[in-house]
Amino acid sequence: MPCTNGHNNFDDVPTCRICGVNTFVAPTVVLQAPPENNGMAIASMVLGIVWVYGIGSILALVFGYQAKREIARSGQRGSGMATAGIVLGWVGIAGLILAISLWFTFIHSVPFPTCPSNCVHVNGS
Repeated sequence: MPCTNGHNNFDDVPTCRICGVNTFVAPTVVLQAPPENNGMAIASMVLGIVWVYGIGSILALVFGYQAKREIARSGQRGSGMATAGIVLGWVGIAGLILAISLWFTFIHSVPFPTCPSNCVHVNGS
């Protein structure tokens, strides 16, 4: 391995045998920044958690599926967050359907009071 003055040396010597200059060359390491998280995946997961009366669940599904496509195309990070948003979106949709069906069941099972005999009907009878 040549020293900085150009003298030839063995590869394992720490200093030049002629001029005494250090022959050690630090290895060059190139670090590449990790890919950033996909914003749609983050939005999908947050909206799946928040729910917002079912609207958040629908948006979580839309953003989650869109994020999965973008991640597959671009190699960004966030596939797990997109999957979590999709799962939470479907759970939120199921919860919304359950809540609406329970509400309709409750409304139809509650007896409403009838008009007493002394009340006036709208049509005048």
